[in-house]
Amino acid sequence: MDPREAAQYGNVERLQQLLDIGAITPDWTDSDDCSLLHWAAINNRLHVAELLLRRHANVNAVGGVLASTPLHWAARQGHVQMVAFLVTNGFTPLHVAAQFGATPVVGYLIARGQSVDAPDESRITPAMWAAAKDVFLVSSSRSSPTLITLGADVNKSDATYHNTPLHWAATNGNLLL
Repeated sequence: MDPREAAQYGNVERLQQLLDIGAITPDWTDSDDCSLLHWAAINNRLHVAELLLRRHANVNAVGGVLASTPLHWAARQGHVQMVAFLVTNGFTPLHVAAQFGATPVVGYLIARGQSVDAPDESRITPAMWAAAKDVFLVSSSRSSPTLITLGADVNKSDATYHNTPLHWAATNGNLLL
């Protein structure tokens, strides 16, 4: 079993063995520059992630065709426990969670103090990403919290085109707004 497969399938013993004999480092990557922590995160292998971080793996490693971190991978899949673990050891992927409609992850991050209007480097907020992707911004269900009900400012605009979430929704065909 190669290192990637060991991380994917949660074979902690195999990874421990490979690390102990020096066959791999905690930051080993595959041909797409995906680290072992990426594979643990997307497959929700918490024990693998714990092992790798004890061995000082880079929690912010960027890899894959989307140039994402392990936290992004976990957020996209809605793995709340993995996100919670990685958040305590890295940064917060609120934008990615909002973009992919990972409602439990968005709720967790906001409950942990992440700003519902946290901008990225282009001043794009989670509400803008959600509007563009037609997820989690508004809901027909009274029981489902949304970014708007959580206090997102729908008048904020991005740095490039000065678009608000409404512009993002219209541009991407999101008719729910």
